[in-house]
Amino acid sequence: AVHIYSKNGDTLNFIQTLIASDGLQTDEFGTSVSISGDIIVIGSPKHDISGKNDQGCAYVYVRNVTTGYWNQYQTLIAIDGLQSD
Repeated sequence: AVHIYSKNGDTLNFIQTLIASDGLQTDEFGTSVSISGDIIVIGSPKHDISGKNDQGCAYVYVRNVTTGYWNQYQTLIAIDGLQSD
């Protein structure tokens, strides 16, 4: 899981926990995280794709500017991915 916080002065406020919609405990979701504005990309290097063990993928989350909550938008998967990529 990836935990989202906002900073207000010297205080961190918990916002939300992000979990992959199709993830398993062994997928290592959250190994890498990149944030730019209202977009977060989260790596899951051990995610299995169509029987290919540990091919990996990345999850894209977009922040709803009205509510402030993050929603899973897309899963990025390499079309030419191989096992253990």
